[in-house]
Amino acid sequence: MPEKYPVVVVDPAWVGPEEMGTKQKFWYRKADDQGPAWLFKYPQRNTGQHWAEKIAAEIAQALDIRHARVELAEFDGKLGSVSESFALRGAELVHGNQILAWTVEGYDRSVRFGQTNHSFCNIWTSFERIFREQTAAEDNRTTFAGYVLLDALIGNTDRHHENWGLLRWRDGDEWRGVLAPSFDHASSFGRELLDDRRALLLNEKRVGWYSERGRGGIYWSGAARRGTSPL
Repeated sequence: MPEKYPVVVVDPAWVGPEEMGTKQKFWYRKADDQGPAWLFKYPQRNTGQHWAEKIAAEIAQALDIRHARVELAEFDGKLGSVSESFALRGAELVHGNQILAWTVEGYDRSVRFGQTNHSFCNIWTSFERIFREQTAAEDNRTTFAGYVLLDALIGNTDRHHENWGLLRWRDGDEWRGVLAPSFDHASSFGRELLDDRRALLLNEKRVGWYSERGRGGIYWSGAARRGTSPL
């Protein structure tokens, strides 16, 4: 039989009281573990968001695209996924909406959906304004281009302005930073399709049609009505 991916069973003792309750995700750390914390996420009902996260991470790994480590998981008898924190050694995650609010005049960071100023041009030019050295700007652009490529391969339609960001930290009197690993790929691989719909698309050979209809969270311009297809 093909080898299966392991499933991490999260012990309730690893979860702090403030993280419990009806939340759709929570942070935890194993007892006496000084390593990174992990984020457990429940998939939305009737979706495969948990396996979409895992497969996306495996594809990113195969292509050498920087990404958050993801494992399949179970908590209290319910399936989900866990993602390892990448904000280590005092680094903080600055989301894309914060970056564009700094670099694009009038950018409204509070508009998550339909933010037409979350355009590829604005993202691309923001790297020149964040990084003083041109080589650093180009290196991080290349990394981001890998994320866009990954979105096209996995059909990720959720690259909105809080689903990418920068890791920054203090180095003496200066700030230093680098593009954060790609994360949150739950809206990929047609994860919302039920088996009968999936079978219909396969039988009618309309997978390509379905893929091309997807709309992402990045716009071509501020005048666009919808986000562009990840493809």
